Amino acid sequence: MTGPAAAGDALERRAARALEAAQRLLGQPPGAPAPTAAALRAAALALAGVVSADGGGDPWRQVAALHDHQLAIVRHRFARRAEALERVRAAVAELHAIGAPAELLARAPEALCTASELDRAVVGRVRDGRLVAEAVHVDGDAAGAAAALAALTRDPPLVEADVPRRRRATLVHGAPAHPLGLTDHVAAPLVAGERVVGVLHAGRAPGSRPVDALDRDAVWSFSLGLAEAYETATLRRALEREREELRRLLDWLTARAGELGEAAVELVATGPAEPEPPGGEEPGDGGALHGLLTPRELDVLRLMARGRTNAAIAGELALAGGTVKFHVNNILRKLRAANRAEAVSRYLHMTTPR
Repeated sequence: MTGPAAAGDALERRAARALEAAQRLLGQPPGAPAPTAAALRAAALALAGVVSADGGGDPWRQVAALHDHQLAIVRHRFARRAEALERVRAAVAELHAIGAPAELLARAPEALCTASELDRAVVGRVRDGRLVAEAVHVDGDAAGAAAALAALTRDPPLVEADVPRRRRATLVHGAPAHPLGLTDHVAAPLVAGERVVGVLHAGRAPGSRPVDALDRDAVWSFSLGLAEAYETATLRRALEREREELRRLLDWLTARAGELGEAAVELVATGPAEPEPPGGEEPGDGGALHGLLTPRELDVLRLMARGRTNAAIAGELALAGGTVKFHVNNILRKLRAANRAEAVSRYLHMTTPR
């Protein structure tokens, strides 16, 4: 149902409730006869509080006026809440651009006060049930903020036990003396992942209006965004450190590769002479190569130097073709040769008498 009929039904329901309230105000028991028009008018005026108390006007019109007044209040509260949370979201978005976790915490209190109707805030870590302050902000009083930070550092205050445990923002009234005068404030945990990494306290100067539910919701929204930004900044910093470590490692490997590539190949015998290979040892090859190649690789290399193909080598040494290929690859790698000709050249260089 819409239009005038729906409005009429709403007014009827409100009128019934107003009638019950009027009976209570007039001291009449439930179910008693309806009060007189004059009595009803007086009760309606007492409930509304927004019209003249001289009794003039239609009581039902006065109830309608009360209804409109309450709707205006609801709309105002909704608009005020939406604006407050939007300011908080904008402040958190700016914090996300900060890469250093320490700088993020340092700027958080001022960002919260700028985005809300609060004028002082402190953010810190929780250690042994106390707030170890990281940063403090007081609107228009940088010296006072510095003094408060020093006081909080000397004597960290106790953190409300239920704040980290319940993991939500809490209105705190009548708290013990606080360097920022935050006897009346909002306390909210900074939850990163599964951990409570810190606590945010925010409020107004002593003597100002007390914090309310809107302040609590604004601080909680800011706290959630700050915790996410802090976790992101911490992860980004860890990745940057890992990237720097990898860069240094790659630089070292590149330098080492350059040194090894430019160094001359020096082959030194490190073990006893191997037994003489089949077919007799070539002149001068019994020293340097024995410490570098296995006996079977030496056999293969000697035959390579004589111009034998892999198939011929396999036939002379009674090996499979795949085994000969495996030995050839090992020889090229150990001699740092690009191909068979280069390997043979190095072999002849090392075995030719000087």
